[in-house]
Amino acid sequence: MGLTALVGRLGGSLAPLAALLDGVWLSLPNLAYGGIALLAACTALLLPETRQAQLPETIQDVERKRAPTSLQEEEMPMKQVQN
Repeated sequence: MGLTALVGRLGGSLAPLAALLDGVWLSLPNLAYGGIALLAACTALLLPETRQAQLPETIQDVERKRAPTSLQEEEMPMKQVQN
């Protein structure tokens, strides 16, 4: 969580500086933002959750692939509290 907050704040503080890149080349800020977004998307494909995983196409596919939670697998009786 700390690393995520650090990267978010770093990106927020460097974003206004990207506007200065248009002095070098007019399309450079757009290419920088687009390139970073594509790099992030490609990096997300390397995560174990998304590596070689076929995405569901319909609602029925999502409902069939839904993993049961631990509460659904076993039912735990509620303990009654006496006053």
